[in-house]
Amino acid sequence: MSALLATDWMMPVAHGITYEERRDESPLLASRSGLSIGEDALEQVAVKIANAVRPEAN
Repeated sequence: MSALLATDWMMPVAHGITYEERRDESPLLASRSGLSIGEDALEQVAVKIANAVRPEAN
């Protein structure tokens, strides 16, 4: 997991867990910025992921 976190290939998406709980469960993931379905609608999260994966489509 450390190798993946060293790249931009991983974007954590929190679902049913808070950032504090994620930090307690996995400090490695907590150090990465990510998306939260609790803060954004699922459709908004999907658009953000699509924009990150295919920035030329923006």
